[in-house]
Amino acid sequence: MLHVDGSPEFVGQVRGALEHIDPTAMVMDRAVCFDTGRSFERHPRGHELLRRLVESGYRVVIIRGTSSRCEPTYPNGMRTGSTVVWNFGQVPTNAPACFCIGLGHELGHADQLIRGVVGAADLYPAGGGSSGFSMRLEMLNITGRYGVETWDGVTENQLRDEHVPRQAARPSY
Repeated sequence: MLHVDGSPEFVGQVRGALEHIDPTAMVMDRAVCFDTGRSFERHPRGHELLRRLVESGYRVVIIRGTSSRCEPTYPNGMRTGSTVVWNFGQVPTNAPACFCIGLGHELGHADQLIRGVVGAADLYPAGGGSSGFSMRLEMLNITGRYGVETWDGVTENQLRDEHVPRQAARPSY
């Protein structure tokens, strides 16, 4: 179940972002659903992400915030719903993109939570390991960086690739 809470203006912003991720996405009575009369052919990964969230049985709610993030409903490492906090104007400084990409990134975290595949303790070297900096496997999976082969979910870079016009891949996190 994917829902939007907020002002009519915010609901409209979310609707617009979701339509960039999957042109069949709609928001009706604050619930996300799909227009079966439209095609998602050009956005198969975006449709897959939204479909999984809508059909999951876990409650995922999108709300407005000053800093985008995804907060688990039950932070116990098990499958759970979440609250996606989204700042409409926040775009990664190292990888400018359409406003919808940030929402897609956070929805990717929500997808990990409903599927119970968040590996918070798994650290991998970033930048080929030469910088001494580590990041969570979760972030490598979500962005689609550094050749991580363990994730079968939708990545931010796949959403960037499907976007019209195409958005450049995110080079780092």
